[in-house]
Amino acid sequence: MASTQPTHNRRRPHSATVTQMISFHQLGNTRKTQRDIVLEYLTSNGAANSRTIAERCHIERTATTRVLKDLEQDEKIRIADIRRCNVTGRPVQFYEVRTTYVQGSLFTEQTNTGE
Repeated sequence: MASTQPTHNRRRPHSATVTQMISFHQLGNTRKTQRDIVLEYLTSNGAANSRTIAERCHIERTATTRVLKDLEQDEKIRIADIRRCNVTGRPVQFYEVRTTYVQGSLFTEQTNTGE
């Protein structure tokens, strides 16, 4: 028989240990560094998939996918193409730096139409 207790009350309160808090703060710095590394790699080398980025940047694959999602949400990169993987045959996303992010002010609209 299913429990009638609401799902939000099932978990016990969690108090973080000191080491968990330290790890959380260290992860914030690591994550920013990883974002910078991935962004620099894509700027220098063009479109690549998450596996290639992880291997070339020496970052764990799970961290790479998290960083790619963050950069995509910040609109610094975009999905350039979806191709089949040569090994698995599954669709793979290739990421590239957004042109507007690289070129910055070149794409701002001209508001002064005089002359």
